[in-house]
Amino acid sequence: MKSQEEADKDRQLALYSLWVRNHFKDARHVVLVWHMLAFNKEMTSERTSEELKKLEKETIELIKEIESTKEFPASVSTLCDYCVYKNYCPSFRHETLIESKPIKQFEKDEGVKLVNSFAVLKEKEREVEEELTLVKDDLILFSKQEKIDVIYGSNKKVSVKEYEKFIIEDENKQKAEELLKKHGLFEQFTLVSWAKLNSQIAEDNIPKDIAKLAKKEKDYRVSLSKKKEEEE
Repeated sequence: MKSQEEADKDRQLALYSLWVRNHFKDARHVVLVWHMLAFNKEMTSERTSEELKKLEKETIELIKEIESTKEFPASVSTLCDYCVYKNYCPSFRHETLIESKPIKQFEKDEGVKLVNSFAVLKEKEREVEEELTLVKDDLILFSKQEKIDVIYGSNKKVSVKEYEKFIIEDENKQKAEELLKKHGLFEQFTLVSWAKLNSQIAEDNIPKDIAKLAKKEKDYRVSLSKKKEEEE
């Protein structure tokens, strides 16, 4: 079901409204209507002359931007499954190329070899990250037990600094999105960047009704650096 806010911001029917006003000068009111058949309901919205002028200006600017565009990056979607021009597309051209090769030539393909190597290294990276996480946890535990925030090794040292961060948990994210829209902040966090939103909450730059959805918890920054004598 479309919300009233979505209806009031919809561009397509608003452009229809603009067309009607331009062709029927005596039209006093143009009502935009959505027939929500699945819900057996209607959703209506109207635009002021000022809103339509703004929409017209924005649309013309967008048209000019599109017409002046020189680069057209691929936009991969499920529709690509039905495309017959994959051999021209940068996102699928290599796939169509190697599919046409015999198995021996396929294995010798430079791209195939590079991707396979990358996959192996990424797996090793994951294993190392897991080991790093375990050591990091042990360093944090050691620093808390010994009540110290710098731990020294043979020729390196590790600082362990406690800080507070804010986390909006999954069960609160939908409510947070609704409130972001209410406060006109949703576009700043489109496809909501939760990391960005959390940092803004920490800096007290977000309305209180959104900020209160966040849970405060402690975390640690663990950084490696040279000992002072090594730096000199």
